[in-house]
Amino acid sequence: MNKYQKFIAKHKMLATLLYAAIVWAVEVLWILFLVPSIPFVVLVVILSSLIIILHINNCQLKPHNAAIKMLDNYCDPMPLYEITEFLLGCKNNKSAKLLFTFNHCVALQEMGKAEQAIETIKALKIEKQEKIHPQFKCVYYHNLSSLYTAINEYVLADEAYNNLTLLYNNVKNKKLTKLMENPFLSSTALYYYRNENYNETIATLEKIPKTTLRPDVHNALLYARTYLKLGDIEKAKDKLIFVIANGNKLASVNEARELLKQTPYSSYLNVL
Repeated sequence: MNKYQKFIAKHKMLATLLYAAIVWAVEVLWILFLVPSIPFVVLVVILSSLIIILHINNCQLKPHNAAIKMLDNYCDPMPLYEITEFLLGCKNNKSAKLLFTFNHCVALQEMGKAEQAIETIKALKIEKQEKIHPQFKCVYYHNLSSLYTAINEYVLADEAYNNLTLLYNNVKNKKLTKLMENPFLSSTALYYYRNENYNETIATLEKIPKTTLRPDVHNALLYARTYLKLGDIEKAKDKLIFVIANGNKLASVNEARELLKQTPYSSYLNVL
């Protein structure tokens, strides 16, 4: 995020007024010299105002979205952590605050800071907010389920999963259901693992379509943990090697290394 984008994000109202003043001054000169029709002037003013608003918002969203791609495609959570931390210090509308908070928590979890992520996401008090889009609630319960699993709070993790299941089953919009499918399946696989139903864990993981590298790394780690529980060391080894080779800066890599140490293939760590 460059200095210009940071200034715009930090001072959105001031930047909007400055841009509007400049654009409208140019439009006034244009009107004085060319004398266009009134409807045409109104149209130009509306369009220019929309362009200003889109540009201001893009100064926040463009670097934020680029950081998400860095995490999803290259497994590096630090850019997303830094950008969301900065953006949460700026004035945002309710939807933007939810988005930045959720992704800040994702970055924290990927850095191995699950407890801090839980504290941050719980502060939103989503359960007490009625007018929250189902997709936001889906992400919220999915994240909580995953975070509580990471710190071995299985009762709380199951509670979050049950809320997610209820939400998912009550959604009637097919497009929305499709958007919620991957986090629901991921949470379901974790649910089966927590409850020692390892064959169902594998079966659920096999239903999750491949998207980007980060979820593939997470799924590979859960595959490995499950195979270890089932006593299939060979398959677990292959999944752990995948996590270590592709997980880059994710906390999952450290966990995979520790698990591989406990197998007959610990010597592989010397070359990974």
